[in-house]
Amino acid sequence: MKNLFTVCALLCALLASACEEDVYKPSVPTPTPGPTPSVSKLKDNLLRGAHYAGSLNLADPFIFVDKTDSVYYIYGTSTPAKGFKAYASPDLERWVLMSGKAAEGFALHKNDVAVSSGGTWYSDKDFWAPELYKVGNIYLMYYSAAEHVYVAEASSPLGPFKQSTLGFTPNAKGIDNSIFIDEDGKAYMYWVRFDGGNVIYCAEMEEGLRAIKTSTLKFCFRATQSWELLQGKINEGPAVFKHNGLYYMVYSGNHFECQGYGVGVATAPSPTGPWTKYADNPILCKPGSLVGTGHCSVFTDLDGKMKMVFHAHASTSAVAPRQTYVTDLSFENVNGVDKLVASPSYTQMSLYQR
Repeated sequence: MKNLFTVCALLCALLASACEEDVYKPSVPTPTPGPTPSVSKLKDNLLRGAHYAGSLNLADPFIFVDKTDSVYYIYGTSTPAKGFKAYASPDLERWVLMSGKAAEGFALHKNDVAVSSGGTWYSDKDFWAPELYKVGNIYLMYYSAAEHVYVAEASSPLGPFKQSTLGFTPNAKGIDNSIFIDEDGKAYMYWVRFDGGNVIYCAEMEEGLRAIKTSTLKFCFRATQSWELLQGKINEGPAVFKHNGLYYMVYSGNHFECQGYGVGVATAPSPTGPWTKYADNPILCKPGSLVGTGHCSVFTDLDGKMKMVFHAHASTSAVAPRQTYVTDLSFENVNGVDKLVASPSYTQMSLYQR
C-alpha cells in the first residue's frame, strides 16, 4: 500500500510539473522570415528609370543627411543668377535632380527671397554656398546672395524656401556661412567678411537660429600660411565640428580659381577660439589628378562614417564647371591628440536623369 501511495505521489508531482510547464513556458513556433520591408519609397524609387548623364557639377557643396528616408540631399552653387536646386542620392555617388517646389523647379528661387531696403536690392543675384539644417519640423537654408548672408525656411528639403528679412549682416558684406550647434545647445555662425582679404569671423546665434548676437562678433583668423597666399589673401568656406572636447574648423585657402586651392584645419578649445592652424596644412590639395580642391563640408553618413564633400576644377586647364567629390575623414593620434586626416582617395559624384 505504501508503495502505491508513493507511485501516486510521483505521478501527481509529474502532472503538476507538466501543468506548470504549460502555463509558464508555452511552446512558441519559430516564425518564418518574410520579405524585408522597404526602407522608404523615396530611396527605393530614386533611381528607377534613370540613366547616367555625366558628372555632378556643384561648387561649394553641402550634404544634408535625411535619416527618415535614408537618403542624402546635396545643394551647392550652380545657378547663381536664380537660386539653388536640390539633388538626392541613396549612396553618395549617384545623384538625381529633384523637382523643387519653388519656381522653375528650384528649391530656393530668387522670386521668393529677393528683398530691398532704400531702393537697394540685397538678394537678387550671386546665390552661393547654401547649407541646410532641420530644426524641429522646419528646414532652414543658410546662404549668401549679393555678398550678404541670409536664411530662408521651408517645410520640405525641396522648398519652396521663403525669406523676407535683410539677413544677418545687412550693413556688412559676407559670404560662406556655416552653423555649428554645441552640446549645450548654443549655436554659432561662421562666415567670411571682406577685411583686407577674405577673413573668417564667428558669432553666437539667437534662439531660433534666425539672427546673430552682434555683441558676440569675433575674429577667427585670416590667411597667414604660405600655401594660403598663392593667389590672394583668402581664407573661406569655414565649417566647425567637435571631437573629444576639441573644436575643429575646416576651411579653404587661396582664390578658388587657383590650382592650389585646398583645405586646411584649425583647432580651438572653444567654439570661438583661439584657433591654431595645423603646421602641415593643407590636409587636402591636388589629390590624385584633381586641382582646385576646396570649399568642403563635413558630415556623418548613414553608416556612421565621417565624410567630406568638396569641389574641384573641371580639369587642369579649365576651372568651370566645378565638379563634386566625396572622401573619407579620420583621426590619427599624434602625441596624444587626435589629428584630422583626409583620405587621398575620393569618389566623383555622378548625375542621373530620368
